[in-house]
Amino acid sequence: MKNQFKITGLYYEELGFKFRKYLDIKKIDTNLIIPDLMVIMMNPGSSTALDGNNDGRAVTLAKPDNTQSQIMKVMLNSEFEYILVFKKIS
Repeated sequence: MKNQFKITGLYYEELGFKFRKYLDIKKIDTNLIIPDLMVIMMNPGSSTALDGNNDGRAVTLAKPDNTQSQIMKVMLNSEFEYILVFKKIS
């Protein structure tokens, strides 16, 4: 399933903790630049930057967590092509 999507995110580190500012989940063949849907998650999740880049300056390919994988299943069963995932800022 993951090979049907391009998953990228912006990761950063603060006080020794790693965070994700946002995650883009796009179907490989989409040309959309504006998301069909925006999702706000209550915790930062466990997705990670595939290249280990956590400097907060560059978008990087990402490995989604289990919840984000469920979002991809919804996308496969709907017309959504691009979903933007934010973390809740407290």
